[in-house]
Amino acid sequence: MNETAAQKLYDALSHTRLQLARAEGKPAFTVFNNRTLREMATMRPKNREQFLKVHGVGEIKWEKYGSQFLEIIENYPLSEEPKQATLCQALKAAADALLQAARLLESRLTDLEN
Repeated sequence: MNETAAQKLYDALSHTRLQLARAEGKPAFTVFNNRTLREMATMRPKNREQFLKVHGVGEIKWEKYGSQFLEIIENYPLSEEPKQATLCQALKAAADALLQAARLLESRLTDLEN
């Protein structure tokens, strides 16, 4: 995976897995293995039924960890697009304002020349 939203989500899920494993005194892979976390990050299950379709997730792991991982997935942004869209809108508004100011200055210069 490259540094995408899925990779960032994977990192967040991996951190949670490590914290849970440490609290239980177990190796991290006993909570969920890397493949399972990758599938969670790309599939982004939204409920129990979808979560159980992820490789490595059964009823026992769902009951034990499902809600914690589901909450992370639900609250994690899909991408950086909303921020980029907002930035583009702000830049367009600034460009429009500059264009209006340039037109106003041009008309005033024309008035002064006449």
